[in-house]
Amino acid sequence: MNRASLISVALALTVCLSPARALHREDIPVLVRLAHELEQRAAQVHAAAETQAHHFTGREARVLRSLHHFHAQAARFHRGIEAYFSHPAEVDAALAEINDDAGRVERFIYRSHAMSHVVSDWNRCARLLRQINGYFDGDGDGEDAHGDEL
Repeated sequence: MNRASLISVALALTVCLSPARALHREDIPVLVRLAHELEQRAAQVHAAAETQAHHFTGREARVLRSLHHFHAQAARFHRGIEAYFSHPAEVDAALAEINDDAGRVERFIYRSHAMSHVVSDWNRCARLLRQINGYFDGDGDGEDAHGDEL
């Protein structure tokens, strides 16, 4: 992935989505599934990065911390979307936080050559998050922001 692509992905992921549109009832089951998959993928990429960490540099430590926090926010978002109609503001806050975290992961992961082996796993998380954001932007349609069927 070239630098321009990385920058555009990072910018897309860090866009603040306030105020988010109200979701339709039929969006919720799809978003619950996507949130569940995002949480699982985030756990997998975090575990793989921890297992494969071998240089123990400051850069690696930042990647691991950012992946840990992203995984925690993915879990928070998953819990929130399951209770969306009871607490929609919590979902909006969790989505804003996970988008901020994704931007941090993007910055750290691409600066750390030692962690380059987790990039493809991370890219799947980024695609899922773009798809989730599409529902909040009003254009969720089962494709990610680049038209790739997920």
